[in-house]
Amino acid sequence: MIDEKKDAGAEYLPPEGARSLQNISIDGRRCDYEAAADYIILRRGEKLSAEMFYTSYSLLDEGQAGRPLTFVFNGGPGASSAYLHVGAMGPFRVQLTPGGEVPPPPFVLTENEHCWLQFTDLVFVDPVGTGFSRMIESDKKEAKEAADGKESGYWELKRDLESIGEFVRAYLSKNARWESPVYIAGESYGGFRVGKLAKLLQKDYGVGLAGAVIISPALEFSMLNGSDYDVLPWLDRFPSMAAAAAYHGRSRRPAGGRAETEGGADVSAAAAKDFAVSRLLPVLAAGELLSPSVSGRTLAAAADFLGLPRPVVKRFGGRVPIDYF
Repeated sequence: MIDEKKDAGAEYLPPEGARSLQNISIDGRRCDYEAAADYIILRRGEKLSAEMFYTSYSLLDEGQAGRPLTFVFNGGPGASSAYLHVGAMGPFRVQLTPGGEVPPPPFVLTENEHCWLQFTDLVFVDPVGTGFSRMIESDKKEAKEAADGKESGYWELKRDLESIGEFVRAYLSKNARWESPVYIAGESYGGFRVGKLAKLLQKDYGVGLAGAVIISPALEFSMLNGSDYDVLPWLDRFPSMAAAAAYHGRSRRPAGGRAETEGGADVSAAAAKDFAVSRLLPVLAAGELLSPSVSGRTLAAAADFLGLPRPVVKRFGGRVPIDYF
């Protein structure tokens, strides 16, 4: 255990971390690695403020100091790193059906043939309030505010980013990894974090990044929650739905020549993008200002792209919810 200073009259000792040696098959060869689950303690001034939990994996058969190191965050906010950990990057992943669906219990972990350990060591980070990461309630006032949902420090954008910056700096010092090329990777809201941290880590924490990876990032929040008064989210989703319809053989749109016939969903998506901007956009923006004949022809063509009944797309006014699709 690590002895910490007394705080609010009581001795605080962080949970003791665990480490183990394991191995995994990567490209047909067995590779030894160290797995660790531990905490980094954050401070606010002289007070202990939070404990951030992480799971790390480090390959043992190479010079560790110069080996790339990637800090990984999931989306949310409110999500731990579990999804990328056992869903994409870690040495083990949840075993899915051949169709990519989650099977019924009992759930099984299997070796991940796409594990990122083949090219980088990994640190899966749980931001404060997710996973096992928690605030350290140093006095009765803070404890009551947290219980009432009024403690907002770590839930605000600035403090969230600062806590990750503090974590990265402390981890590099604790594990003597300052000479490693450092990367950050994030998915969804984690991708938004990565975009913000790319400059902040170097500017305020002295961590020069070798690279940043954003995975299906949530960068334009207005695109995620569209309304009838904002046409961009509807245009943004249309090509994806058109490509899905083409892939499953549901599109009624005649193929535009041999290239589109052979290109399948990819070419259909490109054609749908052009259609969305040149024809669907004026209909969504103008509404009833356009003549019914003009809007009717456009909505009928949109229905053919999507493989949906024309009366349905007309009833939606071209704004087809993706869950309905």
